[in-house]
Amino acid sequence: MTSSSSTTQQTAEKLIKPAALAHQVAGHPGGVQTIYDGLYVVKDCLERELRFYEEVEQATSVVGPDQERRCQLLQRLREFMPTSLGAWHGLAERLATSDNPSHLGTTTAIETTPSESEDPKQPSQDGQDSEPLSVKTDGADGQNGDNGDTSKTSNNGHRIVLSNLTAGFAKPNVADIKLGTQLWDEDASEEKRKRMDLAAQSTTSGTHGIRLTGWQVYDNETGTFHAVPKTFGKTIKSEHLPLGVRMLLASPETQDAELADLVVPGTSCRRSPGKDGQGERDENTPHGAQPTGSDDTYLPSLPRELMHDLLKHRLIPALEQLVGIFKELEVRMRGASVLIVYEGQLDRLREGGGSKTLSVSALAQVHLIDFGHATLVPGQGPDEGVLLGLTTLLTLFQEQLDRMTLPSESRTL
Repeated sequence: MTSSSSTTQQTAEKLIKPAALAHQVAGHPGGVQTIYDGLYVVKDCLERELRFYEEVEQATSVVGPDQERRCQLLQRLREFMPTSLGAWHGLAERLATSDNPSHLGTTTAIETTPSESEDPKQPSQDGQDSEPLSVKTDGADGQNGDNGDTSKTSNNGHRIVLSNLTAGFAKPNVADIKLGTQLWDEDASEEKRKRMDLAAQSTTSGTHGIRLTGWQVYDNETGTFHAVPKTFGKTIKSEHLPLGVRMLLASPETQDAELADLVVPGTSCRRSPGKDGQGERDENTPHGAQPTGSDDTYLPSLPRELMHDLLKHRLIPALEQLVGIFKELEVRMRGASVLIVYEGQLDRLREGGGSKTLSVSALAQVHLIDFGHATLVPGQGPDEGVLLGLTTLLTLFQEQLDRMTLPSESRTL
């Protein structure tokens, strides 16, 4: 082996060595890792998830008189899905021996050979812990363990390589929102179906088709990420959904910090006492970020006008597209999620909002993830539970946009 080829192989091995995912908001700790300097993630999955990506890829390439509309819908769906490079096992072997490892390629070939191989960490409020964190422990592939979404199915060692949806963001605010009213897969036992139905009925999944599973919001005041635990989404009732949306969109209103603490104690942030014993805000508190709690409690916030623009021009249009797709697409998704990602660093957000330097897609994105229990079902109609969840989320975002255009005295909690 020449010196050049040896160096190339060493570079490849370094790039494909998995590292911890900094911005993980789904999946068991350690279940999702990054490669290629964070551009891609490697995560545990079921073989069915590998097959679903392959199925969607193949379906979009089949065009016939009776399949043209289905093909169009799946092509639109793919725009919201992470890019899949297939199974990790085969990909790792190819990259480690490649003469040109700098190119990952876009292969969708599926190799299913097994690889060899709860409470989230809370950020400190003193500015010392500035690293992003995992905010919940739901399964990254729909096999989560806290609400029974076909949760404890073994993945049999399978791992999938996907594009990292937080790559390119300076401080990504990330929210995972579980979709659907049915939490069990069709092959679940009768006992499990009953148990999961009870779980759905005890949360907003059963009534609204969504559960605010968990999220992280960057606090520009302290330079840390604030994580909301999964217990919040499991505890809230329908009347609390607007509160949760305001929180995950970094748009809290007066008294929201206290309301959040009433739902789950300790959900809001705490300020360290000032010299007079009162809560002390940093002198660099972002303009437009208003106090939302008592003297010592608050929730991270971003200027209203910036979040208004992200909602109006990116997040809501994306959700409208998804609702349109799922009104027609014949698919079943158990445990799938909407992943909301938007820029949390104020300076970068202002730069993108006030100029053409950054496109709106570089500031906010909407994705669908977790396809461990997803299946195309031609002739069986749409997944009404997922459609309900998407419609609920769209309505909540539209209502939040409306609230942002009203004078504060006209709003109601």
